[in-house]
Amino acid sequence: MSLHIDPMLLAALKRGEEKAFSQLIDQYSQFVYAVAVRMLGDEVEARESSQEVFIKVWQKIDSYKSAYAFRTWLYRIISNTCLDQLRKRKRQQEKFVSLGQEGWEALPEEESQETSWDGPQLMVTIRKLAGKLSHKQHMVFVLHDIEELPQAEIADILQIKKGSVKSNLHLARKAIREALGSRYSLQNT
Repeated sequence: MSLHIDPMLLAALKRGEEKAFSQLIDQYSQFVYAVAVRMLGDEVEARESSQEVFIKVWQKIDSYKSAYAFRTWLYRIISNTCLDQLRKRKRQQEKFVSLGQEGWEALPEEESQETSWDGPQLMVTIRKLAGKLSHKQHMVFVLHDIEELPQAEIADILQIKKGSVKSNLHLARKAIREALGSRYSLQNT
């Protein structure tokens, strides 16, 4: 899917035309939802966040400058919305659930048995492990290794320096690799 916005659609959006907004939702809703699912790992939260993304797009369309890529602007809104949701989730967990420190090895019960380390199951495990990263590392990991965005664009989206993208990506990959390594060695003993 091309994430370039049609200039006529953009002009209609900036004029506040509801029909243009409906067209925008039709064109980009699957994309926004898919990115939100990958960032949040939860379909219900992703649906809610997708709706919030479009509300923000509607409210902030005047701030979009056509000199910049629409894709970067949209990713920024999606990322910020999902980051807010992750923070909200963390506050709720801290408030309602009093769990001890979870180690990286602590995966959901269904994964404590023999697990296939190829294909879709590996991706599910990696996404669950990514959810245990710091918010910034999680976002950088998803945007780079799952969404396959270049580091420079991730820096623009998250409004951080490119060096920060590199270091957060390195730390995220290292933590996931170590967790997978310890998990794999536990299965083969």
